[in-house]
Amino acid sequence: MIKISATQLESYRRFIDGLITVEQFERSLLRLDPPNAMMNKGIAFHEMMQTDSPQEFEGQFSTNCILNARNCMDYRSRVFEYKVRRVFRTQFGDISVTGVADQLIGLDVVEIKTKYSAISFDAYYQSLQWRVYCELFNSPYVHYKIFEFDSPEAVDFKNKVEYSFPRPTYNYEYVRNMIHYLHEYILVRGLDKENVLQLQEGVTA
Repeated sequence: MIKISATQLESYRRFIDGLITVEQFERSLLRLDPPNAMMNKGIAFHEMMQTDSPQEFEGQFSTNCILNARNCMDYRSRVFEYKVRRVFRTQFGDISVTGVADQLIGLDVVEIKTKYSAISFDAYYQSLQWRVYCELFNSPYVHYKIFEFDSPEAVDFKNKVEYSFPRPTYNYEYVRNMIHYLHEYILVRGLDKENVLQLQEGVTA
């Protein structure tokens, strides 16, 4: 069975909206690019936000950064990096879709993002990722906590914005259609046999 992720679906949305090229999209789809400095910074920031030992990240982040960022979190919920896989049926057969929530608070999803350019409401509102998460996690809301850094070398963020998006009416139909179109794209391009897009037998989590 073909497997895709919410992140890959968002890359597809950015491609059909003309925000990235076909080459950029397919490299993202096939996970051909190694993590860069911005991605590594984001991974470290997530780990710092979720750990019980944030002091271990001093040096990568300033003390003020750690305190101020963590003050934005609700630690009554310790459900971090929660993974869900769901099978959708399209005209072309079944396809597995995976999402990983940075944090779950009840049914609400919390997403932590690091940015290195100005934060745009439209960029997040138009994203497919949170709409997919509403379906995967049956979430009434997805909450973004976005931290803007000057560069991957910066030890403190300079801006923070929070957005909360309610599950839209007819969201399932929209998400299912986008999954259908990406499924079709993968088949037309002959990418369905690529290992990175193949769900291994016996994988359930």
